[in-house]
Amino acid sequence: MKRLTPEQLEQIPLMDIPFKHKDQCWFCGEPVFKEITFVSNSNYQVELPAVKIPSCEECYGFGKSERLPYIELLHDLVKDKITQKHQKSLAIGANWTKQELEESEFTGAALEGFKRSGWMMYEITKQRVNFSGWPISIDGIETGQGHIEGDIKFDGIVYPNLSSAIRSLGKTYSLDRGYFAQVLELIGTDRMTYAIGFCRSTTVDGARAREEHLNSLRELLEEEHQAEEDHQQARQLQQKKEDFIPIRQLSLDDVQGLTLYRTLIYPEAILWALNHGIETLAQLDRAEDHFFDAFSDESEIAIFTQFNGLQIYLEERENNPQWANNGDPNSRWFHGS
Repeated sequence: MKRLTPEQLEQIPLMDIPFKHKDQCWFCGEPVFKEITFVSNSNYQVELPAVKIPSCEECYGFGKSERLPYIELLHDLVKDKITQKHQKSLAIGANWTKQELEESEFTGAALEGFKRSGWMMYEITKQRVNFSGWPISIDGIETGQGHIEGDIKFDGIVYPNLSSAIRSLGKTYSLDRGYFAQVLELIGTDRMTYAIGFCRSTTVDGARAREEHLNSLRELLEEEHQAEEDHQQARQLQQKKEDFIPIRQLSLDDVQGLTLYRTLIYPEAILWALNHGIETLAQLDRAEDHFFDAFSDESEIAIFTQFNGLQIYLEERENNPQWANNGDPNSRWFHGS
């Protein structure tokens, strides 16, 4: 990357600042100290305008010397450094509630000071870490083109990325970070509480035992996945049954069985078809599973016989319109007859 002259650096514009964020650090929301001058060191031919970023004193120290291709990466890096430096303050919220801290029986100047200011330190740090800044733009034109990993949210804290979350939570809960990362890879960040609990209950074991724990976790997750698939299939089947409801309420007294081509067409099958709006072979084909479910109390042969007779009946209606209108004793129940 070509080094810029002082004159060129001076000409780099300040990013747009909404009025409500006037004099705020873009990274953490604290009062502004100086601007960090961001100049991309990307090796690719992309438009990444240089820009000055309002920063508090601490964030300025974290980011002023960094050389990165994207401003989003600088944002995450600074956030990560805030999280690391103030890890003890963030851990207060994981180990205490405000009421517990206020009611604690600490003695001694240092501990009493912690009792008085500990929760405030936690809330200030949490607010800085969670501060989301504002969209990056220069003279009203939005910029910033870097792809970054999504935020990780846990217990009210927003971590800039997974690595930062693993490092911070690993320290807070005294977890082996490599083991913690393996568990999260298996179960996902949406089950962070479970992952922390799992690691805390098994982290004291040796490497071989941990591998056994991971294998047990894999098996458990596979069982959960299979159970969820089974539940989903059962739910879908139930939904299909609920969706396939009768549209009419005819009774056996309203329909008449008949014989076609030496095949008995059962009135129960005709009644089922009419009540469910089935008047063609194509409709019957799509509803075959529902038919067999509806008559599941009967033997398989009986169900097949009734279904076969219904097919012959509907086929005759389609192929012989004159009979369908004038010869079918159930014609008055069919649309268009």
